[in-house]
Amino acid sequence: MQHFPRYHKSILVSSAKDTFADDFRTGQLAKVEARIQAHPEELQDLVALLQAPDVAMQVRIGISAILETLTGDSALAPLIPLLGELSQQGPEHIRSDACYFLGLTQQQQALPYLEAACRDKHSEVRASATEALDDIPRT
Repeated sequence: MQHFPRYHKSILVSSAKDTFADDFRTGQLAKVEARIQAHPEELQDLVALLQAPDVAMQVRIGISAILETLTGDSALAPLIPLLGELSQQGPEHIRSDACYFLGLTQQQQALPYLEAACRDKHSEVRASATEALDDIPRT
């Protein structure tokens, strides 16, 4: 019986993030979309790409395109804690993107993060949070 090495999950996650980033940089959006449809649990890895301090614009646009196709889908709900964290820390453009993505979830759980971001020191983040609040249905 042949034994294969067991890899820690963080190695696999890094690999998924690298694959997504490479696919976005080479214009293979459809490939990423197909992978996410087959493995929705990898959405966490996709959004985690935003945490890179030097995330390329192509990657940010690709992430946005994928998440926009899932607007209101329950698959986005598990992303709320990570997006909420990103909406409160890091560079202004990442905080703004995170607010936008929180709005795409259309989930009530995103409200506290967005309400906090409405008090951000940067107007771009405040505007993104305000717009995202409009996308979440109130009960």
